[in-house]
Amino acid sequence: MKKTFVNILSMVAISLSLFILMACSRDKQITVCFVPLDGINKSQIEQLKKEFKENFTDKRKEVFFVESLEHFNTPDSCINKKYHRFEAGTMLKFLDNQFGESANRIAGEKSENGSSDYYIIGVTNKDISTPVHGKENYGILGLSTLGGNVSVISTYRLRNKKELWKLAMHEFGHGYYSLRHCPNDDPSCIMADAKGGNPHFELKDTLCSTCYEKSLRPDILRKIIN
Repeated sequence: MKKTFVNILSMVAISLSLFILMACSRDKQITVCFVPLDGINKSQIEQLKKEFKENFTDKRKEVFFVESLEHFNTPDSCINKKYHRFEAGTMLKFLDNQFGESANRIAGEKSENGSSDYYIIGVTNKDISTPVHGKENYGILGLSTLGGNVSVISTYRLRNKKELWKLAMHEFGHGYYSLRHCPNDDPSCIMADAKGGNPHFELKDTLCSTCYEKSLRPDILRKIIN
């Protein structure tokens, strides 16, 4: 009887914690800062901001601010000289070091209570790569640190440039929401795994129900990952 009572108390405590965390995530204020890199111009970033808001952030329960930072050319220190590609992992560190302070300041200014998360998405037209799929220099569309606050995306391999907002949403899902690739392998889910190929983003337009539920509790996922 005592053991049953303890189990019930544990379940109540867990349920209450989940409720509090989900409530906090709904009230969370997030500032997403797009950074135009290299050959990406202001009009492209403004279009990306517009579509990212209309198709994603405006439909969420959290409070989002979508901003853009100054144009910057990716430094040569990010180039893999052997393959003449930009190393995506090195670019993530560069973006955080170069723009983290500015993004954090803007997030604080935008927030109603002086506290807001920030997220940086660098956008380049250059070819980017990372060690994956058994290769030391594999060309990719984007990269994020799971549970981090920085992503980099590239238009270089994107078939349809009008679907850039979907690529941004995919990487933001990895980074901010700590989402892995869709466990249901749902071709319409924005988090579906490209499996080493060039993804058909025309089939993707939203999060599947499973990935959406996970995105409602990013704080829990971050604790599990970290």
